[in-house]
This record gives sequence, C-alpha cells and structure tokens, in this order.
Amino acid sequence: MIEQFLKEENIVLNFRETEHEKKHIVTGQYAHILKIDDKNLILYYQVLSSPESICCAISEDGGLTFNKPENNYVLKKSLACNNFRAFIDHNPNSKTIFKAVGGHHCGNNFPSHKDCNCKNYPTKECVDPVWPNKKRNLFIDDIYHPCQGNGYYIWESDNGLNWRVLSEKPILSSFTKIKDFNKLGHISPDGGPSIFYDNNINEYVVYLRTNIKLGVRHVSYSRSPDLVKWSEPELIKLNPGFNFEHDNLYYGGIYKYIGEKNKYIGFPSYFKNIIHDPCGEPRSYYDECTLVMISNDGLNWTVKDKWFEGITTNPQWRGHMRAPHVLGFIESPNKKEFWLYIQKDFLTDHNKLYRYSIKKEEFNKIFN
Repeated sequence: MIEQFLKEENIVLNFRETEHEKKHIVTGQYAHILKIDDKNLILYYQVLSSPESICCAISEDGGLTFNKPENNYVLKKSLACNNFRAFIDHNPNSKTIFKAVGGHHCGNNFPSHKDCNCKNYPTKECVDPVWPNKKRNLFIDDIYHPCQGNGYYIWESDNGLNWRVLSEKPILSSFTKIKDFNKLGHISPDGGPSIFYDNNINEYVVYLRTNIKLGVRHVSYSRSPDLVKWSEPELIKLNPGFNFEHDNLYYGGIYKYIGEKNKYIGFPSYFKNIIHDPCGEPRSYYDECTLVMISNDGLNWTVKDKWFEGITTNPQWRGHMRAPHVLGFIESPNKKEFWLYIQKDFLTDHNKLYRYSIKKEEFNKIFN
C-alpha cells in the first residue's frame, strides 16, 4: 500500500469559476494534462453546457498553478468535445508534436448533434449492449462526418490550442468489433481515452472505454503504426480478473511509466454496480475507488493498490467519477517526485483539481 505516502499539496484549478462553467454542472469531465516541458503544461477539460466545448488552463511554472486565458476555448462545435484527449507525439517521424483523439458516435436524433447544424448523414442500425431491446441508428463510419459524429478521429495542432482534424474518417467506432469477445459489446462513444506513442513497440496505443452491458464497463486496447490503421481492439486483462456482471472501469487513466522502459501505469476510476431493474433504475453503487495497476506490455495488468476507498462526494450520487480520481501523472521538475492531479467533488459547485506529490522511491515500491 503506497497511498499513505501521497501528500496533498494544493488546489491548482477551480472547475466552476467562469460564467460559462457555471451554466451546467457537468464541467471538468475527463480533464487531462499535457506536459510540454518542465515549465509549460496545458490542462484540457470539458464544459458540457450548450454548446459543449473543450477549454484549457495554462501552467508556466511546471504545474504548480494553472491559469485560464480570457478566451480559453480550444474546441467547439464538434462532438469530439465528449471525449477529447490530447498527447505529445514522441514519434521521431512525426511532423507535428501535438496530437489528439476525439469523436462521438450517434445519429441524427442525438441532442448535441442538432447544435451542429449538419445535414442528415447515412445511418445503419446498431444493437447497443446497454439497451439491447432498443433499436439505434448510428451514422455509418466509413465516411467523414463534419462534426465527428460517427466515431473517434485523430486531431493535430501546431501549438496545442488550435486543433484540426487529421484523419479522413473515424479510426474506431461503435461498429468496431472487439477481438475474442463473443458477447455483445462495443466501444463507448463517450469516455476518457488514453493515447500515446509507445517507444517500446514503436507504435501508437489507445485505450477506450468499452460498454459490455447495462452497468458494466471495461477498457479496450488498440495499436497503430501510423494513426490511420488500427488493430482490432481487445479488452485489457486484469489480475485479479474482471467481474463481467458488476465491475466497472469507467476509464483507463493509462500512462507510459516515466523512467522505466518496459512499464506502464494505470489509474482507472472503478466501482461496482448492481442493476435492480431492467430499466436501469434503481441501481446500487459500491466499492468506489481508484485502482492502481501496472503492466509490462500494456495489455496484461496487475492491480497493486486501491486509493480513495469509501470516499464519495454525496452518498446519493455514487459511482462513475464521484469519488476522487486521478487526471494527471507527471514527473516534477526536480525529477525526485511524481505529481498526481486528482479531481474532487465532481458534479458539485465546488469541483476542483488538487495536486498531490509522492516521492519516486516510495512510488516505485509498487513494482516490488
């Protein structure tokens, strides 16, 4: 257990501060931090008011404090605002260092799609593992959709603030088959992806939330040599195993481990879910925590620790991301600590991001 060595440092961001952020309680969802160098970092976060957007905050002191520019929108009028995830592309052959993944998969009746003022696009029927008795018509995924409503797209930027779509069509979608999974299941159109260039295999890897059934969420893994052609996603494997009746990994929170060539670290937001009625309500949430898991290959994972067990914002609002959860994992400028950025009180009017520190020598005990 290494949670005892975590030290709460300070609040680095208030997610409910500007007028735009106060319009809707879902703000700060799937926030993440991009480390450009030891001094400069960008924090991205979703604001789910109408129209939904991705906003940013900037740190010029290595991640001690973050400040919001006056006009801090980096993405609007795109359904990628539901799950946008940026990363620094360390591929030595890359022409731009700022890349991202983001998109949604819906049909013409999706409320946010109506805000995009798009023409009607072709759809086909999809069986949803969450609601298998309800027919859904989703946009086909073999053409370009102007507001990225038919799957996940790749994005690029010259400065991390102004983004453009790089891919000609979605790289993955809700129609994508999950490898070796003979039950119904598909990649979720929302969630907090993890994506990076993995110099262990000289390929890109992406982790996406995958819906298995009502009340059960997993994480799938895919890889690509060029950000265009991606392998058939497969569910990550957990030790101890995953309970396909009650377990939920709400997102992967996965990073290439800093300073260890063949190590990966994950901080998925976890909970168990019991559905008491086929309509989905009522349901019971329990065992909320952040799992701390490690891997040698990025696909097979061992759970080594559990953080923030038994802590929830409100007993009536349990599950999902209501417990404190990790949204950033970076090396401190002095190289002697890791800084973990942890969101607390999500879906409240005092939703904030905190910085925690832990000495490297203590954190590395997780690999023993």
